[in-house]
Amino acid sequence: MDSGEYLNITILDQRVAQIYVSTDGRTQGNTYNSYVLALAKEYGSPNKLGTRPNRNGLVSEFPGERLRWSKDGQYIKASAIEHAFTIGSDSLDAEMDEPEKGQHI
Repeated sequence: MDSGEYLNITILDQRVAQIYVSTDGRTQGNTYNSYVLALAKEYGSPNKLGTRPNRNGLVSEFPGERLRWSKDGQYIKASAIEHAFTIGSDSLDAEMDEPEKGQHI
C-alpha cells in the first residue's frame, strides 16, 4: 500500500475480520485500476461481476463495476463506485451481522 490511502480494519474476537482500503481520487497512492489489474494477475478473473446503480439510480451514466474474488470462504471485493476494496471472510461477516446474544434494546 502507498501512503495516502484510507485503511479501516475491523477486529472481531481478537481476529482481523475485515480490511477496507479506499483508493479514491483524493489519495496520492495507487489507483483503483492498478489494484484491479494486480488482483487479476495474482488471482485470475473474478468469480462475480456486476454493476450497481450510482447514487441517483442511473446505471448507464456511471458504470458501477463490482468484482469479487473468493476462495475457501475468503474474499476480496472491489467497487468501482467507491474506488475501494474489502478483504474478508464469509464466516466472520456472518458473525459480525449477528445481533449480540442476550442484548435487548
